[in-house]
Amino acid sequence: MPGGKGKIRPEDRTEGFEKHPENINRKGPPISIRNQIREILAMDGKMHIKAENIISQNKDGSVHILMPKKDMVAMKVMQLAMTGSGATTIRALQLIIEHLEGRPAQSVNVSMDQPINQIELTDEQVDKILEEMKPPKIEKE
Repeated sequence: MPGGKGKIRPEDRTEGFEKHPENINRKGPPISIRNQIREILAMDGKMHIKAENIISQNKDGSVHILMPKKDMVAMKVMQLAMTGSGATTIRALQLIIEHLEGRPAQSVNVSMDQPINQIELTDEQVDKILEEMKPPKIEKE
């Protein structure tokens, strides 16, 4: 497929969603619990549940509530961070920090076994090389 602005032909467009609708993400973007974690941390241990989200109340006073999945996941991560054991607590805390602050920058060291040879060309030499690389012209009949 040729690339570049203005160089894509109609016959090159064969891999789009029209031909492959199974590639469409109909569920939307992946779940992000960043806002839910922020809200839970801001609540300072207290939670307000709207009456319409209370499904039932038990005799002992506990309640069953309806909660969005994002909130449930954030609550579980917070629970693991506070009451988990060892590696579970550390991983939950890392997850919380990554969602709130982003992952820390990582340095990357790239080394090559072979040295890169640098050559200097004049403008004329570059033009000659580019001319040689052009495909031959096809004569129209």
